[in-house]
Amino acid sequence: MSKTHSFLMLLGACLLGLSSVYGQNEFEAKQAIIDGVAAYRSGESGADSLFAQGESHPELGSLAAYNRGRSLMDQEEGLTDARKAFQRAIQDSGDSMMQADAWHNTGNSLLMEQDIDGAIESYKSALRAHPGHDAARYNLAYAMRMKDQEQEQEQDQEQDQEQEQEQEQDQEQEQDQEQEQEQEQEQEQDQEQEQEQEQEQEQDQDQEQDQEQNQDQEQEQESKDGEDGEGQPEEQPAPPQQVEGQISPEDMERILESLEREEGDIQAKLRREKGKGQKSKIEKDW
Repeated sequence: MSKTHSFLMLLGACLLGLSSVYGQNEFEAKQAIIDGVAAYRSGESGADSLFAQGESHPELGSLAAYNRGRSLMDQEEGLTDARKAFQRAIQDSGDSMMQADAWHNTGNSLLMEQDIDGAIESYKSALRAHPGHDAARYNLAYAMRMKDQEQEQEQDQEQDQEQEQEQEQDQEQEQDQEQEQEQEQEQEQDQEQEQEQEQEQEQDQDQEQDQEQNQDQEQEQESKDGEDGEGQPEEQPAPPQQVEGQISPEDMERILESLEREEGDIQAKLRREKGKGQKSKIEKDW
């Protein structure tokens, strides 16, 4: 409901009140409403307090409550009190148009606080009170569009969250797979190393066994040779072989013996000839 419409309602009520006889309190309440309208129009503070005083008027109390709600909506922290004032106006007034305006402004205050569901219900109540309330119908459609957009945003956020969760799960699975592969590779390497060590140990054992077998065979052969050699003459060492062009010791000894014999024969011959007084020429064959 526009400010002008509200003020016209207020002025109409005031005019009606002029034809009645009021007591002092009613007069003061009515005057407070008039002063509140003037303060609200001029933008002065304190209009809501003046309307609060006017709520005690028996006939104009619902109008004062409505005007108080409108003035409180202009304050940053007055929306809750504004809705309470609108509810008092709805309960005390029998005017369907005022009730529709009060519901409509209740919806506006809720929409300002981003309470879209509450605003939609308030606009619907305004239309139930007065189906021809165009502002309530327009704002209801606007709030419905906001709700649809909000739901779409929520769905988009949910989808984004689901995608993020899926991506995180995929990353975790990839990490798990990588870790499993690394563990498998480490296990394979460990197994290969163990196999190599086992092969080396087997080779070492085979070599040791071969060496032991060779030693046993040598010992058996030595013991066997020792048994076969008992009671048999020792083998004479082979004579040294004569090198071609070299005189052996035996030949040398025979030559010396031959020379000695020839020398002896010559000496004997010389003695015989000497005894005969003859000189003879000594000839040697060598």
